[in-house]
Amino acid sequence: MPLLRLSNQEIYRKKLLKEFSTKLPSGDLFLPILDTYGDLSDEENFFKQRAIFHEKKWHEVNFDDSKEFNFDWGPFSALSKLGEIYYLPAFLSYFYEVENLKKGNIGDYFDSIFFSVLGNKEATESFTIEQSKLIALFLINLSNLVDDTYGAEQEYQKELTSNWGHFLLF
Repeated sequence: MPLLRLSNQEIYRKKLLKEFSTKLPSGDLFLPILDTYGDLSDEENFFKQRAIFHEKKWHEVNFDDSKEFNFDWGPFSALSKLGEIYYLPAFLSYFYEVENLKKGNIGDYFDSIFFSVLGNKEATESFTIEQSKLIALFLINLSNLVDDTYGAEQEYQKELTSNWGHFLLF
């Protein structure tokens, strides 16, 4: 009987499932619904973004569903800080796969989560050492695979070096 080998993506996803709780946290995962938006398309985008996550655990989120939407900003824009941290493993799992990195929307997705969670030194305190290792592995993968448009690769390398890379030593 031949041995079945798991892909790096499958191994990574199994580790995410082990290290990040799938239980929905108590508290507001979404930003409040505002009464006023710049225009109707902003309100529609907000609800489309929210629908990606609404009533789903992080491992049930499918970003393929969002490809049809024309986001002016990434889908994480509808999430509160608690929501960004809870749904982070969905993002890590999806974009760890090279094919999804090549689909092109990495900038919109990454920018919306990067600066509030991954690019925030205080955010490292929200994660265990094992979770932080998985985040660091993701950043290594991302910095090696994404093209250097607008200096993005350098930004990912900087965060890896200054905030997340030391977790790989443990």
